Amino acid sequence: MYFYYQCQAECSSILCSRIRPQTPAEVVEGCGICARAGGAAGEGGVALGSERAFTFDYAFDPASDQQQLYDTCVRKLVENALDGYNATVLAYGQVG
Repeated sequence: MYFYYQCQAECSSILCSRIRPQTPAEVVEGCGICARAGGAAGEGGVALGSERAFTFDYAFDPASDQQQLYDTCVRKLVENALDGYNATVLAYGQVG
């Protein structure tokens, strides 16, 4: 969490990624998971297969939940917005 608070003063943006869990249909069909989050929960990047990797400030694996992502990446932004500062949270991707 130190990086998060240090970055708040120095960075204009923070990039977080969450790899979604498989859908029940994907589990039944035996689909593999091609993406994985590197490092401990909330750290590092995301690897796609063995050839592509992307760096994020925080990366969460499918076992993480919305609360964990909110507490790590969003809560402080909401608190700052309520104190009168500008904040934007952009959520993009599949939901279900």
